[in-house]
Formats: sequence, C-alpha cells, structure tokens
Amino acid sequence: MGQASEIRYLYDQNGNRTDVVIPISAWSEDIAQIIMGKISKKEKFDPADYIGIVHYTGSSEDLDKEIKHLRNEWERL
Repeated sequence: MGQASEIRYLYDQNGNRTDVVIPISAWSEDIAQIIMGKISKKEKFDPADYIGIVHYTGSSEDLDKEIKHLRNEWERL
C-alpha cells in the first residue's frame, strides 16, 4: 500500500473534513517542509513580488482575462 493511501481524514457530523492523520511511517522531513512552506507562503504573500512577470502580446480583453486567471491562482495558493 502506498504512503498516500495510509493518510486518513477525520470528518464532522456533517461530512466535512476536520483533521488529517498521517502515520509516522509516511511522515518525513520533506513532507514537513512542504507543509510549512505552504503555510508560510500564505502568511507572507505579497502580489507586488510578481510585478512585471506578465508579458502578453494578445488583445487587451484577453489580457484582462489572463490577469483575472492569475489573480485566482494567487488567491488559491
């Protein structure tokens, strides 16, 4: 059985995930660093860090769509 299949989720009475259980056998420093990295990225996110990375040669309407898409990606992380 793979490590991902060993991970279990706990649910509340409404069926919403509330917790995750990761067995020690599946835990590693790599997983800890990934989790902590994602947490710290959310706390320290600054869109100004990304100024100037969009180089777009399409129409202005397409650029607006692309900007909205990129903003959604930023907020998702």
